Amino acid sequence: MARIDEVRERYESITEQLYQNKETFAEYLKFAGRFFKMPTAQTMTMFATNPKATMVADYDTWQRFGRQVQRGTNSIAVLDGSGLKHYFDISQTAGGRPPYQWTLDKQTAQEFIAAFSKAEGKEYKSMSGCVNAIGRTAAADNLENAIKALNISETDRAAFEKSFVSITQYFITARCELGGRFDYKNNPMDLSAFDLVHSKAEAEKLTEYVQIAARPALLSMEKTINSLIAERSIDNGRGKTDLVRRGQDVLSRNQDGERQNVQAGSGNVRVSGAGGAGSDGRGTAAPERTDRPLGQGVAEIHDGELSGGDSVAGGSPEMGTDSPSDRQGSMGDVGTSAEAVRREESSPENDIHRNRALGENTELHSGTRGNGADSSSAQRINSTSAEDIFPAVSVYIGLAAGALYDNSLVRNAHQNTDRENFDVEVESAVNSYYTRLISGRESSEYSIEQLAPLYNKFQQDNDCRAEVVSAVTDQLDESLTSLEAARSKAAELGIPFSDRPYNSEEEYDPYAYDGSMSIEDSRKVADASNLHDFMLDYSDELEMAAASYNADEFRTYFTDRAAEAVRNSHNEALTEMRENPEYLKSVADLVSDGLYNDIRSEIQQRNIKYPCVYVNGSHNRNFSPEEVGFKVNYPYSVEEFNAALNQANEIWNNDEKYLDSLHSVSVSVYASRTESSTYNVELYASYHSIGEIIDEKQSIASANILGRLKDAISEIENKKPDEIPDDVDKFYVNHEMENVTWIRYNSDNDAGGQFVCTYMSFDDIFDAMEHNDPMEYLTENCGQEFLDRGAEGFDGVAEEFMTDSEDISSHDSDCLSKLFALTEPRYAIYQLKDDEKLRDYHFTNSEHLKKHGMYIDRENYDRVYRGRLQENETLDDIYKRFNVDHPQDFRGHSLSVGDIVAVKKNGTIRAYFVDSFGFTVVPDFTLSREERKARRALTDNIGLLAEKQLASDEMDDLGDKLFNYDHAPVYSSITNWTMGASLSADEFEDLTTRFHNGEDISTELAKRIYANMRYLNFEYPPADGISRVEISSEKTDSGMIFRTNGGFEVSYTWETLGNALITAAKQEFDRHEQLDREYFLKEAKARINEYSQREFREDANFSELSRVPLAYTTHEDTEVGISVYADLENKKIVTMYGDKVAEEKNFRFSDDMISALGNLEFSDLVSITDETVQRLTEPQNDTLSNSSTEGVQLNLFGEPAENSAPRKQTAITTADTNSPLITQDMFDCVLRCGSNEPRSLERIISQYQLNKGAESNAEYLRNEFGTDARGIDFGQSTGAADRRITAWYDENGITIGLGDTALNSPAQKTITWEQAAERIEELLGDGKFADQVTIDDAEAYTRRKLAEKLWYLNRDVEGDFFIPDEFFIGGFPESTERISEALKGEKPVSEFIAGMTDLIKRCETDKDVLRFPHRNLHEILENLKDLQLERREFRTEKNFEFSPVMFISEEEKDLLILSGSGVQGGKFRIENYFNQPHSSKEKADFLKNEYGTGGSGRTGYDTWHDAKGIVLNKGGFGGSEATVKMKWNEVAARIDRLISQKKYITQRDINNRIRSAQWTVDNSDDPQQIESAKKILAKYSANSPKPVKEPTPAARPVQVEAPVEKHDFTITDEHLGEGGQKAKFSANIAVIRTLKAIEGENRLATPEEQTVLSKYVGWGGLSQAFDENNSSWSSEHKELAETLTEDEYTAAKSTVLNAHYTSPTVINGIYKGLAALGFSGGNVLEPAMGVGNFFGVMPEEMRKESRLHGVELDSITGRIAKQLYQTADIQIRGYEETTFSDNYFDAAIGNVPFGNYGVFDKRYNKENFLIHDYFFAKTLDKVAPNGIVSFVTTKGTLDKQNPKVREYLAKRADLVGAVRLPNNAFKANAGTEVTWIFSSCKSVRKWRWNFPIGAMSAKIMTAFR
Repeated sequence: MARIDEVRERYESITEQLYQNKETFAEYLKFAGRFFKMPTAQTMTMFATNPKATMVADYDTWQRFGRQVQRGTNSIAVLDGSGLKHYFDISQTAGGRPPYQWTLDKQTAQEFIAAFSKAEGKEYKSMSGCVNAIGRTAAADNLENAIKALNISETDRAAFEKSFVSITQYFITARCELGGRFDYKNNPMDLSAFDLVHSKAEAEKLTEYVQIAARPALLSMEKTINSLIAERSIDNGRGKTDLVRRGQDVLSRNQDGERQNVQAGSGNVRVSGAGGAGSDGRGTAAPERTDRPLGQGVAEIHDGELSGGDSVAGGSPEMGTDSPSDRQGSMGDVGTSAEAVRREESSPENDIHRNRALGENTELHSGTRGNGADSSSAQRINSTSAEDIFPAVSVYIGLAAGALYDNSLVRNAHQNTDRENFDVEVESAVNSYYTRLISGRESSEYSIEQLAPLYNKFQQDNDCRAEVVSAVTDQLDESLTSLEAARSKAAELGIPFSDRPYNSEEEYDPYAYDGSMSIEDSRKVADASNLHDFMLDYSDELEMAAASYNADEFRTYFTDRAAEAVRNSHNEALTEMRENPEYLKSVADLVSDGLYNDIRSEIQQRNIKYPCVYVNGSHNRNFSPEEVGFKVNYPYSVEEFNAALNQANEIWNNDEKYLDSLHSVSVSVYASRTESSTYNVELYASYHSIGEIIDEKQSIASANILGRLKDAISEIENKKPDEIPDDVDKFYVNHEMENVTWIRYNSDNDAGGQFVCTYMSFDDIFDAMEHNDPMEYLTENCGQEFLDRGAEGFDGVAEEFMTDSEDISSHDSDCLSKLFALTEPRYAIYQLKDDEKLRDYHFTNSEHLKKHGMYIDRENYDRVYRGRLQENETLDDIYKRFNVDHPQDFRGHSLSVGDIVAVKKNGTIRAYFVDSFGFTVVPDFTLSREERKARRALTDNIGLLAEKQLASDEMDDLGDKLFNYDHAPVYSSITNWTMGASLSADEFEDLTTRFHNGEDISTELAKRIYANMRYLNFEYPPADGISRVEISSEKTDSGMIFRTNGGFEVSYTWETLGNALITAAKQEFDRHEQLDREYFLKEAKARINEYSQREFREDANFSELSRVPLAYTTHEDTEVGISVYADLENKKIVTMYGDKVAEEKNFRFSDDMISALGNLEFSDLVSITDETVQRLTEPQNDTLSNSSTEGVQLNLFGEPAENSAPRKQTAITTADTNSPLITQDMFDCVLRCGSNEPRSLERIISQYQLNKGAESNAEYLRNEFGTDARGIDFGQSTGAADRRITAWYDENGITIGLGDTALNSPAQKTITWEQAAERIEELLGDGKFADQVTIDDAEAYTRRKLAEKLWYLNRDVEGDFFIPDEFFIGGFPESTERISEALKGEKPVSEFIAGMTDLIKRCETDKDVLRFPHRNLHEILENLKDLQLERREFRTEKNFEFSPVMFISEEEKDLLILSGSGVQGGKFRIENYFNQPHSSKEKADFLKNEYGTGGSGRTGYDTWHDAKGIVLNKGGFGGSEATVKMKWNEVAARIDRLISQKKYITQRDINNRIRSAQWTVDNSDDPQQIESAKKILAKYSANSPKPVKEPTPAARPVQVEAPVEKHDFTITDEHLGEGGQKAKFSANIAVIRTLKAIEGENRLATPEEQTVLSKYVGWGGLSQAFDENNSSWSSEHKELAETLTEDEYTAAKSTVLNAHYTSPTVINGIYKGLAALGFSGGNVLEPAMGVGNFFGVMPEEMRKESRLHGVELDSITGRIAKQLYQTADIQIRGYEETTFSDNYFDAAIGNVPFGNYGVFDKRYNKENFLIHDYFFAKTLDKVAPNGIVSFVTTKGTLDKQNPKVREYLAKRADLVGAVRLPNNAFKANAGTEVTWIFSSCKSVRKWRWNFPIGAMSAKIMTAFR
């Protein structure tokens, strides 16, 4: 299809959509508002092509703005007449500065509101109000035409009118919101007019009428806004640049007032000949273009062309462009000749101060020289004069100045003499000229009669004569100075300058060749004039550009704009410039700077307030007014001038160089733009005010002008100033516009007083917070206005300032805090520093940090971003934004685990740790480092307090005396010896002796040691700048109070402090003991190794320090083995005869054993006497005595446990079920551990706090503990003799057995749950059950868990919920914390109970109230009622400590095995196989295959199974851990035993199988599934799915079904997974339901079901389904929430950003490459497999020869993959948690995850890899040498600038190749773009390219996304 046909089709399609869908129509209107100048048909097509476009232009236009259209981008094609026009959005370009586009920021909006209110005569409070009024008026103007065109009936008229107004307002709003911060606040758009049209054509016409109505309003708004911006830009630059006024300065001035060269142009007039005198002083002035508002802006590109000019072929301007004839004050068609333009008259209102000296509206060089001023000029002059017949004196002066301009004597005097001589020469020339004029020898347009009165006055009135001569001299001085500068500039530009004497008899042509210029240069000067005049038609745009750019930027802009305008013009005068761009540039350079100065000066003039005073200069050539502080050509207010005048007097009178000088300055006073009077002010006369000057000096101004001047100035000078305070700053807050006006009064200024107004947005204040002096920052960086006393508006501001109407005052002590509070809520993001020391912190969750004692320290983080929190923005929103579309100024990595988000709201800062799930509050993150350290010193380790009280030698003495009493020195009677503050030697001896005897000395010890302490100083390494922390202390009767400088305090009793001292002493003692032990082991090992090398030529085996082998032999007579080992743990050498101890040599001191080990001899070691042999061979009694406490440890086989330490071999006949060996302490130990469920103790304590009674407590414990087991190393836990115990929990109670088993222990004892409940009651009462922290947290923990239940319940309830919505603002965890806090109050609890009761009743009548009916509502209600009960208080005994050590018991191993293989139906397959005749090895191999490689387990345990066996790890109480490994033969033996005991298949397993089968029979449509289910029901003789009671072993059927045949799915559909979003959603839901049905039946998927499962594409790109507020996806969201569990829903939602699956087409290409490289099969790894598409596409022959291993993090995805590829080893876990062997795999394939975040893997943490780089690095280690890694990955792998990762890979592998895929390769099924395929081969060679990328063949394998 041709492109134009596609565009037509797209246009038809979009108009159809707009007609049919109101939502789409509303979106289009918002889009069209941005392009209001373009035709409707084009904006519709653009909307259909790229609805996100914001600024468009064609290719050439972007080029002219220095922006390049990116390669490969498609144009936005629209219909243009019979052809196409191609646009590109700015997002498709890159390069130079974006073109100007007006935006509505807060300040501009305020100014617009004020201007609009003034124009309308009505006050508007907001921009929304202005827009509504403008839209209403615009719509009304076009309403009738629209009604007629659309055939709206009278009945529908009112509704249509209301809607038409609303749509027009909305259309205007769309443009106002573009790029700005305007937030339209109004009712939703009324689209009812849309329902009243009758066809698609009428809908399009409606849109056109809306645009027709809105366009003029927007154009008017645009001009006003641009004017406001331009004027503000000039105001902001005031005082920084001496802008050229009137275009009469050739040389601009720098900031120091020095003149500097600028390029010649119309502004300096002399070279171009335009706008003033020609090159020789003659010329015709071009009209000023100040009578128009600002135009469309410099570079607002909307429809591909710059605004203005003949941008459309044929001269017909498009909508959105304004041709010259459209503008106010326009000069018509741009083709008009320059000469015609120059003949056009200038408006008097626009000739601002053209001659300040005379106060007239004339141009000095205006008119035709030699003939006086032209008639038009004369008429203008006469119109302002009081005389009707005779010309004004100013004309007289003008005639002389014009005539004498070419006078050679005057020129020579100006060039070669000083000002005084020049004045003399001018006076002589003026006399001569007037004489010739009145005698008729000089001609003028005035008759001699008209000139005679003036001549007489000149001759007779000395004052008049002096004024006239002075004025002529000033004008000539200025004009000739400009002429000389122009001559110099022309020479600099290489243009000969003509000084040809003027001949009045010739008709003047400034461009005629006169021989002094080359023809080329003459033409260039003429063209410069033509270009200047031509570009005046673009004055609006040029004015906006001059306001926005500096001079250099304006020059570039002007050249580009002129080039475009000339190119589109038909003006013949511009032909050469149009045809020669380089020539055009050279001409534009001549014009631009002067034009820039003119425009800037003109904008400045608009803001002048009258009356005002100008200092023009001085008549003395060797004196400048700047010397005494005057600013020349500056519009002084009266107050400013008076202050400057007095300052000048002071300088004059105090500087000796002015002594006897007669200098003066020329001053002009303006009553208005056209009314002025000029005076020569002598400085030596010391005038003090302009009023005094006017009163005392003569003026040639008319009486009317002088009268008005005197009145205005007198009113200002005589006004009594108000008492305005200047010691207070006031701040006025506009919350709607989010800005602050800061006003302060400055009484010490030139004008006698001045208001300084600073306008700052909330964002400005936010930025200022970062600076040391925020107010200074705001002053320097925010817009300011200065309102001088006497200026318009001053009185009103003063009146308001004198009242107390401000919102914030500097008198407020918290003024700055109040300002900062305006920026709230705000947030900051902190990320870990790039420090090797913090490697283990990266991507680590809070539980891991807490478990390993790692702190979340502020000093470890850098703040990477700060921003203001938007309305209703949550932590989840922040997390999403900084992972998906983070701000451009964000420089950190994507938000991930380990980062901190700090939020300040309502003055309170809370820090949130980004955790594995949700966010965790970090209370002390925002504290100062010093305060954090101080608090931790007080709370985390009280031992630090103790250590600070004693010197190191004192602590050593205390430790030795307390814990090695028998060997410590005696301190009695030692004089002059003290410890701590006041503990004497005798007291020390007494206290330690009493401690040795079992007494509690903690209180006395603390009082004596801490007696005189007032301050504590903690010293730290100065790495973080905090080397010292000071803490104060205060003694009380009960103990001490410690306080930080931040006010945090902690109280400790004397007893606690004393115990801390004892603990610290013990730690110091243990440290010394450990040092001694390390020394002993080092020396002992060295001597044993010396012996071993000497005897056996090898090092000794130190794997078990308690049994280091020294020698072995057999007795020569009995042939019994003799072995000798060293027990380095107990310092002894043991000789064994067989399994009996023959000799044991013990050493009391370490040095003695070291000495013995140094003298070892083999023969001595194995020597044993005959008496010893005889003694050891006598019979022994094998029965177990009642006093024996050592029992043999049996496993569940009834056999001795393997690898146990040597024990006395005794025989046990029966188990003692009430053994006295099981003590009360053992039961207490078990009870204190709680159940195996997390936070069990808190729940148990909370139950007891409620005081519900023994029966309730017993039942609670029965449910809490369930059926489970626990192994405890009782000896290590309690300090008793070495002994293990095992606890077994079931419905009957707790059974404890000695050893590794409870149920098979020879010594065991059982207590009931009632007894357990009673004992816990006693322990809690005695303070010996749990530590105080756990007890204190019990009630809070209960509330938190209940709050979480209520939070989830709220999400499940359809309709109203009884907890108010404000509780749920902010999401999790803020909401749950808010609910938890509310649960402390009686009233909220009562209300919640009432609401919960009502909800239960609703659910009983309507089951659809809950989306998840499994919620236990009655349990939640009971939990709420429990909060109303009075809680008991429990206190922990002061010395209570409990740190149990766990091991894994035999029962726990059995429970793990009873949980099955993790594969549906696995236990039944295992039982069936084991009931058949197979060897142990075959059974082990069967288990290895059945379990595969992966992890599973239950609460509190982690399990892992692979080819070696099963590893069981248990996280213990208080951080202890236990691990056990079982090989497959051991697992097989255990299963054999359980099967033989009828314990392997439980009744629960059978019941679940029956239920699943029955459900299939009742619900399935699959005949095969139904038949299979019926067989299962028949097998168990079951007719219903109801569970049956546990049958007796005899009732168990003997036979089970045969092993299930496994199937692997093969993908044949190249378009698998493609489709629309809702199609993908439906496919996903169907897959999940199928998966759950399969799992519910405990079986594997059939081939037919695998076809369904293969269509799962994950949730990448389907975020709408998780948005409960998205109305178009509401049904899908509901269905999703009902289908998934809470955990599944959360996990699925977390994948919407990165779960994208690979299409079969791409995978096929990878396999072809693998085959080409010679790979035909082997061990294959896919580390991020998704549902396993790579496995499904693998060629059949390759699959037959391969063993597939996959890893997938997501549970549902991984479970689907297991069903699809049933023979593969698939692990559902993170890749970082896998333990594959290095160098194992032959190939690795896949599409790795990518993102700007990392993975926590200790092996690779130091590299700081991003996730995709991590997958490469780890996988390369897993593949064997010459193995292939072929991954789809992000383009950043090769494109990123930092080569670190590539260098890492290059050291480990060869790069086979990389291929960039089309950007749509993944779009169809994954919704993502731009990928690469990347392949490498593992080797030890350097990184290399096998061939150039541009010539890659099919062998190149790899890909980046």
